[in-house]
Amino acid sequence: MSDPTSIKTPYKASELFARSQGYRLLAILLRYPKMGEGLNLLQASLKDYEGSLEDIETPWKNQLVRYVKKLSQTLPNISEDEWIREYEYCFGHTANSKVSAYELEYGEEHSHREPQELADITAFYQAFGLQVSKKAHERGDHIHVECEFMHFLTFKAVYALEHGQKDHAATCEESALRFLSDHLVRWMPAFAVRLGRTARFDWLNAIADFALCFILTECDIQGIEAGDRNLPIRIVEEKVETGCVSCQLSPLARDIGNS
Repeated sequence: MSDPTSIKTPYKASELFARSQGYRLLAILLRYPKMGEGLNLLQASLKDYEGSLEDIETPWKNQLVRYVKKLSQTLPNISEDEWIREYEYCFGHTANSKVSAYELEYGEEHSHREPQELADITAFYQAFGLQVSKKAHERGDHIHVECEFMHFLTFKAVYALEHGQKDHAATCEESALRFLSDHLVRWMPAFAVRLGRTARFDWLNAIADFALCFILTECDIQGIEAGDRNLPIRIVEEKVETGCVSCQLSPLARDIGNS
């Protein structure tokens, strides 16, 4: 895999914004559904992302557009109850489920390294004044939390660029690239493939297809290699708890876990 610190390609604010909207959409799609507001928030996020796609420059663009249209066609037909039922069927209530949504459950068994790796992920969040919310129920390596963090970093870079803060924007972009390379790229392809194989309905298959296409698009844009789509789930063994099974990101001063 390429060393992300060696890649210094500048990105237009419009492209960064589009990528940020994609991560926000994924974070909403892959978190536990919220009764009363989940579908409305999802539809709004999907519309925002559709409107920003024209600013993405990648050979994967046509596929992205196709999968986003598929989401637009299938998601309006589901109810909140159905969304929750299917979410629980695929992701369950534990780290080990049909489709694990936790990074540290992918790859070879390495329980002795797990606390350190989770601490490494948390350190990324803390470096930007974020912390794992005590009100939520996911670990910091949950797919939705990692996507939300990438949304935060890329959106922060957009804001910096639009206010002439080029150095700050570069810091955010470099941190986003490092986090992407060290974490999401490694396991998200396997997560998306596993979700596609497990999904029982078209709308959940559409989410899996979009997730895979999006992360491959990110790899193309950043010039990095995607992780193994067949990355195995760790063998379940008794191991020391590394934290609660759920945590969302929230800044030290305000809550962003509900975005």
